Amino acid sequence: GYSDGSGRADAGCSNSEAQGDPQGRYRADEVHDARRHGQSGLPGDADPQLQKHHSPHSFGGLSLTMLDLAKIGRLYLNNGVWNGKRIVSESWIKQSSAYSEDNEGYHFCWYNTSSVGVEKPEYPGFYAMGIRGQVLFVNPYKNVIMVRLGLRDDTYAHIPYLFEQLSNYFF
Repeated sequence: GYSDGSGRADAGCSNSEAQGDPQGRYRADEVHDARRHGQSGLPGDADPQLQKHHSPHSFGGLSLTMLDLAKIGRLYLNNGVWNGKRIVSESWIKQSSAYSEDNEGYHFCWYNTSSVGVEKPEYPGFYAMGIRGQVLFVNPYKNVIMVRLGLRDDTYAHIPYLFEQLSNYFF
């Protein structure tokens, strides 16, 4: 789940102040220099909070593009292997994405469609949801990754179910 960030912003600010930089420019400039020079592998517009407020967003959340989300999906499809190198243990991938009806289908930051009250499909996938309607859906049985970006909280309630149906019937 998400945190409201209560009390967490101070940790990021304190880190910047400890560097003698109360605005956090040291860390932000380092990241953006790497992005501008193609060294980070991240797109230049992946952090709208920094662009909008001109200060680092340090209390939580990720700013990801559609491609970034799909890469996380690919990492899960490949059981924790990226470009031939294991970067996440296979046991963690399996444990964190296993289908379970406990806790309304939510565990280790992943959901399954039991969270929306539907029966377990023959080939179940799993998904992550973002704060503005982003959905990353992965179905390892069908070798499918689906991503949805959004701008509003009230538009994505049935997207994971739709993705589950699409992956089970059309792939």
